[in-house]
Amino acid sequence: MTVARRPLLKRVLIHLGLLPFLIFALFPFYHMTLTSLKKDRELYDRHAVPLIIKQGPTLEHYSKLLWETEFLTWTKNSLMVTILATGISARWRGSASSASAASARASS
Repeated sequence: MTVARRPLLKRVLIHLGLLPFLIFALFPFYHMTLTSLKKDRELYDRHAVPLIIKQGPTLEHYSKLLWETEFLTWTKNSLMVTILATGISARWRGSASSASAASARASS
């Protein structure tokens, strides 16, 4: 049994049709990364091109974030809340499903 394959041209056209959606979805991540790597001087320059780095990339903003703020503490707190909420939800759902299964068996 052979599987019918789409013609190459049709596959290429489908992918080209999806390309604008991919660019639209990925652009915010590109812009955030680019902005985080720019120097302050370039960020505030009204005549600078916003989509390229002209003055060279810097990790200064990441250094400030990690060492001059409580970002790691905030991240740890968020992670703890996420893990606890997921654990409680999974435990509660597990007990609810076992209770409904038990009541279903009892009614049969």
